[in-house]
Amino acid sequence: MRPAEFTARLEYLGLGRAWVASAGGVSERTVDYWCTGAIHPRRGKMTVPRHIAALLINLDKQLWDAAKRTVELTLEQADEHVIPGEIELFSYRTEKALWSALPEMGEAKLPVATHQVLLSRTQSLLNQAGFKAQIYSAPDGK
Repeated sequence: MRPAEFTARLEYLGLGRAWVASAGGVSERTVDYWCTGAIHPRRGKMTVPRHIAALLINLDKQLWDAAKRTVELTLEQADEHVIPGEIELFSYRTEKALWSALPEMGEAKLPVATHQVLLSRTQSLLNQAGFKAQIYSAPDGK
């Protein structure tokens, strides 16, 4: 994975360099080298390791799969004549609130921005399927 693709994928997934450093067990400075393709004074050219590229590719797939599962569940409910009017999707302001509401996001220490990517994908797929989905800020305590 080239530096430009790596950086674009981080932004596309709503991930910061600190998250990648933590998930990859490296320093943020190493992630900076991967993002820029700069030459490290002692190690030479720093390329994105395959396992880090695979981590991002797999996360991207998991987010799409989760969005598709939501649409499938909604379609199943519609088939059972439980047709929702507007579908409310909730965005959280802080990681603490997100991780409390969705522990699976907390286990992976995924940031709010990544959850917003998931919400956007879900909203788009639901709207394409003929539903009216809206994203709202979760009320405090929700």
